[in-house]
Amino acid sequence: MTEAISTKTITDIDPKEETDVKEINQAMTEIDMNNETQGVDVKEIKQTQSDTNEEVDLKEINPKVAENKEEEEIRLQAEFDLKNIDPKVKEFAIELMKRSDGKVDNDFEAVKLAIVTECDFDKALKRVENCHKFETKHDVKNISFEEAYAKVNEKCPDAFYGFVGKDLDGRIIFSSNYGKFYPSQLLKDPYLERCMLKYFKVMYSVSATNQKELESGMAMYCCTKGAGWKNFSMKMEKEYAWTYQEGYPIRLKKMVVYDGKEKAGMFESGKIIRAIIKLCKAFLTKKMRERIFVIKYKELEKHLSEDTLSQLDEPNKEHLRKLFFERVRLYDIYCRHFKLSA
Repeated sequence: MTEAISTKTITDIDPKEETDVKEINQAMTEIDMNNETQGVDVKEIKQTQSDTNEEVDLKEINPKVAENKEEEEIRLQAEFDLKNIDPKVKEFAIELMKRSDGKVDNDFEAVKLAIVTECDFDKALKRVENCHKFETKHDVKNISFEEAYAKVNEKCPDAFYGFVGKDLDGRIIFSSNYGKFYPSQLLKDPYLERCMLKYFKVMYSVSATNQKELESGMAMYCCTKGAGWKNFSMKMEKEYAWTYQEGYPIRLKKMVVYDGKEKAGMFESGKIIRAIIKLCKAFLTKKMRERIFVIKYKELEKHLSEDTLSQLDEPNKEHLRKLFFERVRLYDIYCRHFKLSA
């Protein structure tokens, strides 16, 4: 089903789509013309860039113009993606928006639901209803992501790194440190639990900020250095495991569990970790169980680039915070222009 969705980007266009190319080139020319009317000499910028052979950051020259240009590029990408959606998926998503009574956040989320359920209305509506009940129960919508992110990182420092980059297969990676996560904190603090649920609801949404990322899917990497029974809660696994399997429409391709860079990681306390994984699998579908990979730290280089691996070794919290919020911003812009019925 997912193969029916095109993953082409503006820079990867089939020669047969000459009309689309002309439209895009025309639009980009108009962007430059608009820049000139706002007092930015585009020719001078391009000449300077050519003379110095260095990249010129338009945001430093005129932030407003840079913002407008970025938004226009995302709009063009969204429109291009819409033109290449499988008609069956598009038709399903439009009908799902009508049937869901406003419970689907946006058209892009409707397309995600169409893909992960293979255009099955019963499955899609069940997911929508379950997520709606879940969010209502925990009052997730009445808390901002900024507030949730700050609280989770204050109370659970080093437990969730967030988005650290992509793996060698081009998948977005969400990373966490299981040894720094203490379920007892959440069970004692309903407000912290609400913040964590908001955090993950947003994370699920922005795991794909455009159609190409949706096709690629995402991966979760979890460090288990120092982890033990203190980091496990049967109650939480039972209550929340469904959210990333048969709840929110994400395409989770694999979950990688690895030990720490130094010794005293999961393979020194292997019996406990293996028992925890076995218990967790009780709440996972067969498909998800097959996507769990337990590896040693040294094997990570087979899956990750040096830059991404460095974020797991020595995470820069401020850098990772900016990455997360940037994904939220790009997702919001894309969804604003991704309109099925337009």
